[in-house]
Amino acid sequence: MKVSERMTTEVSTVGPDTKAAFAFLKMVQFGFRHLPVIDFEGNVWGIVSYGDLREALQLKTSDQHLTIEHFEASPLIQDICTRHITSVTPDMDVRTAAKIMVKQKIGALPVMDDNRKLLGIITESDMLSIFVEIMDLL
Repeated sequence: MKVSERMTTEVSTVGPDTKAAFAFLKMVQFGFRHLPVIDFEGNVWGIVSYGDLREALQLKTSDQHLTIEHFEASPLIQDICTRHITSVTPDMDVRTAAKIMVKQKIGALPVMDDNRKLLGIITESDMLSIFVEIMDLL
């Protein structure tokens, strides 16, 4: 099974100049855990996680409500995102992608073409869905 068969192709993204508070609201509203960061030329620039944003905004574990102070003091995504990302190609086997995620302890892999253009994202939730399907066959 190839990554292209299981990846999400309609990916929500943010730019490097997006405030962390706005990215956090986007994640909470749509239930995302990772947002690829896309530069002005449409290239993958980095990735930011829910945990990155919680830490940057100094939110407590169960707190998902932001105050005006969070917005005023909100850092930019470019200052908190992971820049050196691991990515995969759409023709990679999902088993290989899963092994990368486990080895590097990451929850999402941007799927990119040779020009660093985002084609999709594959997440740990996608991998768990595959696992459940396989277990149901046993």
